[in-house]
Amino acid sequence: MEDRVNQILGAAQRRFARYGYEKTTVEEVAGDVGLVKSALYKYFENKEALLEGVMERDSQIQLELMRAEAKHHQDPAERLLAMMLARLEYERKSHADFQFRRSVLVEFKPLMRQKMIPHIQKTSQIIIDTIREGQATGRFFATPDAETIAELFLQALLGLFSEVLRTPQPLSTEEEDDGAALLEKLLSRMELLTRLLVTGMTVTPVSINLRRLHD
Repeated sequence: MEDRVNQILGAAQRRFARYGYEKTTVEEVAGDVGLVKSALYKYFENKEALLEGVMERDSQIQLELMRAEAKHHQDPAERLLAMMLARLEYERKSHADFQFRRSVLVEFKPLMRQKMIPHIQKTSQIIIDTIREGQATGRFFATPDAETIAELFLQALLGLFSEVLRTPQPLSTEEEDDGAALLEKLLSRMELLTRLLVTGMTVTPVSINLRRLHD
């Protein structure tokens, strides 16, 4: 059951990323995984449920990456930096995921933000807990409070991501290459912002190399 669901979500994500939500049909997604449309409805009741499923799966993967990376770092500063950089590396390796979010943001910006609220809250709580630990142990400066720092940081990251909305969806191989270049530019800026945040909070320097993170 779980394998089939992941197959369906993967097919839906590829369709949404390439053609957009409106142009994708349930019948096409079903055909991509060798099902008829009526059989797919046993797993997802409609196209919106498919969209929500893809978003939830992507969000869960990112949260699990952060938690897994956290286990390798006792120091709060190193842990915070490593967790956030692990997420960026996931984005770098998952161009289809980036194209999917880009497509949905273009078509359904308010809906996308609403659906992402639970994920953002979970991510925020992980960041807040780590900052609080660092402040309690003297690793981070005591002010401002962890909630304010996390809120400003995530708002800044989302602001950087909104830059992709000013670039049209790729329609050809050449344009997809441009999309990959845009993604790399975006992730480089997000990495810089992340390093600036952690460095600015930290009483003593911390250094994590993105390329050396755990696979």
